[in-house]
Order: sequence, then structure tokens, then C-alpha cells
Amino acid sequence: MKNQGEGRGLRIGRRLYLYMSGHGFTPRDDQTGLLTANATRMRVGPGFHILGQYNADWFYKAGCFDEIVLFMDCCREIYQVPALNMPYRDLIDEDAVNRVKRFYAFGTKWSRLSREKKIDGVIHGVFTAALLKGLKGAACEPNSGGQITVDSLRNFLYNNMKNFLTPKELTDPDIPKEPDIPNFGSSFVLATVPVPKYPVTIHVPPDLVGKKAEILDGKDFNVVESTTAAPPVWPVSLERGKYLAEVLGDGLRRTTITVSGTGGVDVSF
Repeated sequence: MKNQGEGRGLRIGRRLYLYMSGHGFTPRDDQTGLLTANATRMRVGPGFHILGQYNADWFYKAGCFDEIVLFMDCCREIYQVPALNMPYRDLIDEDAVNRVKRFYAFGTKWSRLSREKKIDGVIHGVFTAALLKGLKGAACEPNSGGQITVDSLRNFLYNNMKNFLTPKELTDPDIPKEPDIPNFGSSFVLATVPVPKYPVTIHVPPDLVGKKAEILDGKDFNVVESTTAAPPVWPVSLERGKYLAEVLGDGLRRTTITVSGTGGVDVSF
């Protein structure tokens, strides 16, 4: 009633975050359910699960927020139930389709299992581990002053979830290598954070030690680091991106550096 009196309709605020992680399933191809603590294999119907996309869509259609963000890190294996847990009467803001923006990201594709493991000493879903890295700055748009957008986070997750897996896990077809992120056709800034740098260790062979060395960014080839006398092991810190390291001498020697944002990098000439 207060919103109506102030002419805001059903709008509550700028952004709604929904994060769900745990045991999940797919009752149909447009929904993913997170199972509650009292669910069993025989009890997954109404009262024993929460539908992530249904709840996100409910707020979207009602126009309660300008932006809806949904993250679900759970299995999406098919398990049909007699009736879905959809308890709310729809509230519709006819202008929501033009005004409200959405970003939904699932840790695995429809009908597939998710995976969790120990990462940096803590048990995480692989999707959640990549998501946290991205939101802490690894997914920043290049040259944006630290902006993380819907597009940059989507690209980071698709390209880097696999970096949290071992070589053996990468060959296992039952372990997801990338998320499922529908494209709703609009973008927005999720956060602005300090741009992180990551440790890079460059191993210089003996015949190049003591010579002038430079690191160039991979886009405009501007010098970002340099030394007049390269040591045998040259440690530097670089933002996420691609670079070219070169040693100037009798013959130019080069090596490429790719900083993914998921950990330190070791390279050699």
C-alpha cells in the first residue's frame, strides 16, 4: 500500500540475489529444484523442494526489483514429481518485460549432475568456487576500472570452471566442465571491485640472464613490466589477460603468458 501511494507499484528495490546450493533435481525442463533437508528419494514433491527459477521469475513478473540474479549450484538430474511446489498467486507488472533485467546461472546443464570437491582447503561446488573467484575480481571487464558485468561473468564462468578440475576429472564425462547460463539479451554491471593481480613466475634460461626483458599487454602491446637485467627467476604480478614476454638481445626471444584469474602462472622461454 505504501508503494502504491508513492507511485512505485510493486517495486521493492534495485536488485534481488538468490543463491541456492545443495542436493537438487529437475522436475521439468524449465525448472530446477533445491531439495530441503527433510526430502528423501521418495519424498521430493510439494513441501520437499524449492524451485529456484520459479521464485526468480515470480519476482521478475511482479516487477519488484530492477534486476534479478539467480545462482544455483546443484544437480539437475531428471526426477518427475506429481505436482510442483508453486505456492504463490502471480502478481504481474506489465512493464516488467521492458524494465527488469535478469541473470540466471546454473552449475550444470539440464539433466546433468553437479560436482563438489576440496578447493583451497574448503569443500565447494566447482561452480561456486569459480563464481566466487569471478565476483572477487577475476571476471572484471578489461580496462573498465574493475567492473564485473553480466557478460564478463558469463564468459569467465564458461572459460574457467574447468580450471578447478584435475586432468583426470577433465576426462570424466559425468563431471561438468562449464555452467548453463541462459542469455536474456540484456546486460548490466553486477559489481565494481579493485582489479586483482595474480602472481606470474617467468623462468629465464642462463643464456638470457642479465639481458633487458619486457612484458607487453596482448592487445595494444604496451609495456606493463620491464627489467634491465633479467634474473633467472623473474616474479611479476599481472591482471587477468594475455601478455607477451620478450628478452632483447642478439636474437629476440618471446613467450606468451595467459593469466586466467584462477591462480598463479609459471612460464619459461
